[in-house]
Amino acid sequence: ARERALEINPEAVVHARRVFYGPDTAGEFDFSQYDYVVDAIDTVTGKLALIQQALEAGTRVISCMGAGNKMDPAAFRVAGGMVTPLYASDNVCGFFGFTREEWLPLMEKSTPIREFIAHSQASEQDFMELLRDGEAEFSYLDLGSGARRRIRAVCSQRAPGGATPRYIMLYNVEEALPPEEGNALASIRTFGYFDVFVGGRPIAFRNKKSKELFALLVDRRGGYITSEEAIAFLWEDEETSPVTLARYRKVALRLKNLLEEYGIPEVMESVDGKRRIVPERVRCDLYDYLSGREEYAQLFKGSYLTNYSWGENTLAELQLARQRV
Repeated sequence: ARERALEINPEAVVHARRVFYGPDTAGEFDFSQYDYVVDAIDTVTGKLALIQQALEAGTRVISCMGAGNKMDPAAFRVAGGMVTPLYASDNVCGFFGFTREEWLPLMEKSTPIREFIAHSQASEQDFMELLRDGEAEFSYLDLGSGARRRIRAVCSQRAPGGATPRYIMLYNVEEALPPEEGNALASIRTFGYFDVFVGGRPIAFRNKKSKELFALLVDRRGGYITSEEAIAFLWEDEETSPVTLARYRKVALRLKNLLEEYGIPEVMESVDGKRRIVPERVRCDLYDYLSGREEYAQLFKGSYLTNYSWGENTLAELQLARQRV
């Protein structure tokens, strides 16, 4: 990034730092000392954390919003039962039942949630579940193609005490992977937003930590992960203790029960408290891409597990490997 910045302006003074920005590293940065913050982050959690921290510091944000799998430039600020849209686009305006002319004044004020979503394609219950669970899916009519598409809304984490505003972003849900082949019982998408499909139907994870655990197992590519290792990823700020171990066992049990519900318990293996995904039982875009086969060479477009900050380590490996080709 430093070299690229100097190509644009050789006289620029660039201080490079080798660190992935995310909720766990946000404390290392003081955005109040900057005039602008440029957001070019691929992961959803990192993007939300950066926008939130910059706005709280009173620093303007230039956000790269048009690439990847985003529905449109769309983000919202929610605080005290009030919502403020931060961007405008025809699709988003249409989803909430506003014209662009009606939408623009909403960006200058806060509107009660119930009033804001009164004419939207999502109910008030849907919106409140999004704030509670941190993510939700909706369908919308794409005005460009005339086709109905699905979007996922992702909400930043609730701060202790609930005094800090929360931010919501909208992302397209890409098409499912091709049908399972051979011994594969499920299809897994890791490039972009993480999802799992059985018979072409997405698994509806009821618990976001169970979903994250499954994503973590997929990222390990068949290697076992211990309870202590999983806790370090799922609850980054907490140490392994009887409390977190009990919490983790509950998450793992929920995942096991869900896989059984969808008829695919064989995709996960457990031995002495350690767990792993069974690669031979799934169809995964990451595994296809890493196979080196020519027909899968274009699967990776530059994003990986965008809803999990810990996925940035594998993302960096994938990007480096692509540059070497």
